[in-house]
Amino acid sequence: MLSWRGGHRVFAPKAVRWYSRPAAYVLPHTIKQLLASSPEAEIDATLTGFVRSIRKQKHVAFADISDGSTPFPLQAVIESDKFEPDTVHRITSGSNLKLTGKLVKSSGEGQEWDFNVAEMEVLGTCDPAAYPIQKKTHTHEHLRANAHLRPRTDETSAMLRTRALLNRSICDYFDWKSEQFIQVHPPIITSSDTEGAGETFRVNPASEPPELDSTGSDGSALEAKSEFFGAPAYLSVSAQLHLEALSHSLSRVYTLAPSFPVYAVIGSFA
Repeated sequence: MLSWRGGHRVFAPKAVRWYSRPAAYVLPHTIKQLLASSPEAEIDATLTGFVRSIRKQKHVAFADISDGSTPFPLQAVIESDKFEPDTVHRITSGSNLKLTGKLVKSSGEGQEWDFNVAEMEVLGTCDPAAYPIQKKTHTHEHLRANAHLRPRTDETSAMLRTRALLNRSICDYFDWKSEQFIQVHPPIITSSDTEGAGETFRVNPASEPPELDSTGSDGSALEAKSEFFGAPAYLSVSAQLHLEALSHSLSRVYTLAPSFPVYAVIGSFA
């Protein structure tokens, strides 16, 4: 193909221009999408997830795979003869896998579908002796100590999916096309004192402030310079005051934002 550059015709191959564009990344199927896409067709599919548990036999292994999209894992059937012996041996609870295969009706009890694995890639291995999330009920204290893996448990993953569903439903209810509400995001760090408990959690700089100028006889300049924002700041206990101010300009407003109220009984934060 010919194009004009600086008054001259320049040959620019189409292939060069095509490959110069960023390639679109296609997300792998989730287990939820796979189960909802007419699985009777037995179409090849690829999914990724972590191993909740695995049972290894002489010629086959059964791995419960989860990606967080469904309450229950999907059983992957891995025929050991199709892969290197070390590959199946490396798979333990907590391992991350990329699987390609077909979804078929299960011949066993306890699940409706099986995923017959044709290709498998171990994305990440896991030391079973050090993996803190086992197939049992853990205490909240144990889960707080391993917060980065807590979403892999049934309770926490169900809570997060429920919160996502509620968030979507609330936003749909207040949608601009129906109720004409506008979603706003009041500040989390504020100097407002709402509900008489606004000074409970104060925000201070982690490092020592620079050299202070205490020229004021009452020390007001010293106090102002020691604050990161120039004035005392706190974690918001309520978005009420900000919503009232915003409603005078935008009429219908709502928010889904974190707040930090304090009640009579205080538990451990997680």
